[in-house]
This record gives sequence, structure tokens and C-alpha cells, in this order.
Amino acid sequence: MPGANNMGISLLWCVGGGLLTLITIAANLGITVVFYGAILVGALQFVEGPVQFFLYQVQVLRFKAQHHLQRNDHLPLQVFVQSMIAMSIADGKLDKAEAKVIKEIHQQVTGVSMKTGEIYRLGNKMKEEGFSIRNALLAVNSQLDDELKSLIV
Repeated sequence: MPGANNMGISLLWCVGGGLLTLITIAANLGITVVFYGAILVGALQFVEGPVQFFLYQVQVLRFKAQHHLQRNDHLPLQVFVQSMIAMSIADGKLDKAEAKVIKEIHQQVTGVSMKTGEIYRLGNKMKEEGFSIRNALLAVNSQLDDELKSLIV
């Protein structure tokens, strides 16, 4: 994992430089050699390790968010979005405030931004097809985990 190797190697450089410096001091040779290069480079690399690890984790999270809907388990998430839209069109129309809330919830859950136009398009399609939340949930029941079930409810 990025960062972890850097921290381990840098720790060896820093400690090794410190130990060699102590050895020259303890040897009483009349001169002291300070291995400040190894100590300094090791310390700087050690600080760089957690930064690399953090940036790697951010990249992983972005990748997962961008590809979340492309995975095979996108159907339960689709039903989640459809259930929010169905609740919003229960009064016969999907208004701007409802679409905004659906967009924000989708963003929070998946990390992926959904276009407002896509929400309206899905709403119109669902109205035309006579969408039923019950039938949609029955179709994906085996794929729903407890967390997604609680989100839908």
C-alpha cells in the first residue's frame, strides 16, 4: 500500500543514521560524524508516508464512487432511487425541491452526482409504466442488504 513502504524504509534510514551517529560519539575517536543526511531524508520520507497513504485512500474512494453504478449490484441502488422518485410523484408531479432532495441523497449515499434531468426522466418513465415500489422491491429483495433496506424505508 502506498505510504506504508515509504514509512518503513524511511524509519530505517532515520534510525540507522541516528545509531551510526551515536556509535561515532561513543567510540571517542576524537571526531564525531553526524549522519544528518540519512536522519533528515528518513524523517522527511516518514512524514511523506501518511500523506501518500491518505491520497491513495482518497483515490480509492473516488474510483469506487465513480464506478458504483457500473457494478453488477446497481439494481438495488436503482430501486432505492426509484422509490424516492415514486414517493415524490405520489401527488401526481415531481417538483423542483423534491428533485433537489433526491439528487442530494443520491450524492450522499453513492458519492456520485445525479443530474436533475435524469431524475425527471426517470419520474416520467415510471409514471408511464405504472411503476410499483412493491414489485420493484420484490424483484431485488435477495440483493438488498440491511443498510439499503433501511435507506429505502
